[in-house]
Amino acid sequence: MSDDRFRVVVQTEAALSFLDRRAGNPEQPWFLYLAWYAPHVPLESPEPWFSRTPENLPLKRRQALSMIAGMDDGLGRIREKLKAMGQEENTLIFFIGDNGAPLGPVWDGSINLPMIGQKGMVAEGGVRVPFVAAWPGHLPAGTVYDHPVISLDVAATAAALAGLPEDPRLDGVNLVPFLTGKRQGSPHETLFWRWASQASALEMPYKLVKLGSRPALLYDVTTPEGENHQRDLA
Repeated sequence: MSDDRFRVVVQTEAALSFLDRRAGNPEQPWFLYLAWYAPHVPLESPEPWFSRTPENLPLKRRQALSMIAGMDDGLGRIREKLKAMGQEENTLIFFIGDNGAPLGPVWDGSINLPMIGQKGMVAEGGVRVPFVAAWPGHLPAGTVYDHPVISLDVAATAAALAGLPEDPRLDGVNLVPFLTGKRQGSPHETLFWRWASQASALEMPYKLVKLGSRPALLYDVTTPEGENHQRDLA
């Protein structure tokens, strides 16, 4: 089925339609995974969001920002729907980036500074992304959680909230006790990433990076230099 509207709007309205179908049975648990295809090529100039962006920015940057604004408004519509359903305090929302921004002129002119790297890399610029949780009445608003987490934790958290028994085969950790303050410390002792010939392990504050056959690199990611300054492996 063809639809010429801005793709973020189409995806948002599909999510709202899903929630409408759930409204008739409020006691039945549900899980919604909404992967907005934005900001991503092909870039668009959707209105009214494009007109809100600064005119002195490059075109691709304005397009990317307008797509992000459309996504932000879409999330607002979903939250308003949850309020109307009386389900806002019964719904945990995670808003997460899937990877760091791609760099280069063919993309959207993104900048990952002060981190190095980009999409497709295990450097911080490729794997460190926004991770926001909202659950009114359960999680304190406006707080910053300082320990590393990973998108794999979403599945484990959802399974725990659904009352399923813990399964050691499921990667990830139930984040709710940590975000509410019932459990202290870090959910993970070590986090791992792998992509093609790249691999890395993060055990705060140190991150070990292996790029193909090159010697391993060790960084302290808490310093201002981050991965711009290698530590002595000896």
